[in-house]
Amino acid sequence: MEHNKLIIFIDLIVLSLLILFISGCSNEQTPESNTTFDELMAIDDINNTIKISYLDFMSEGLDANNLYIGLQNYSTKRLEFPVNWGVRIFMDQVNQEGWIEVENEGTYLPSIEGGYPFLSPKGNDLAQTAFMIHPIIGIPDQPIFIRVFVTGNILSSISTPGRLVAAYVDISLKP
Repeated sequence: MEHNKLIIFIDLIVLSLLILFISGCSNEQTPESNTTFDELMAIDDINNTIKISYLDFMSEGLDANNLYIGLQNYSTKRLEFPVNWGVRIFMDQVNQEGWIEVENEGTYLPSIEGGYPFLSPKGNDLAQTAFMIHPIIGIPDQPIFIRVFVTGNILSSISTPGRLVAAYVDISLKP
């Protein structure tokens, strides 16, 4: 009897984790993960509706693989994001041409309500947030420049994603 309860309990935990994973996997309105850097830069609304910043004072003392990012909504509409905040990280090493995408091993969970993360309209306490990114760049032995790109959607109604918005910040990391 005790053994059966344990199996049911483990099954419930696995099922719950699977549901969380599936519910937070994608937001169909945001760019695909294979979207190129140039295609992301072609988004009409970059660094206008949302602003992104590198929170160096929070990242101080951490290695280059743990960086805090801040987001702020400057629109009068609610913004919705994929579970991972639509984060894409690109790296440009000194003396190399072009931006290459690097993996982000940050862990992001769905919001408490089970939906996507959001930023409330400007003037609201929930119009800004901070989160950590974890770019896989190793330990740099020369200066590295990374560009952190975030994409989301303006909600045109309570649940309908509207126009795509984006923001990016360039961060210089020194060895």
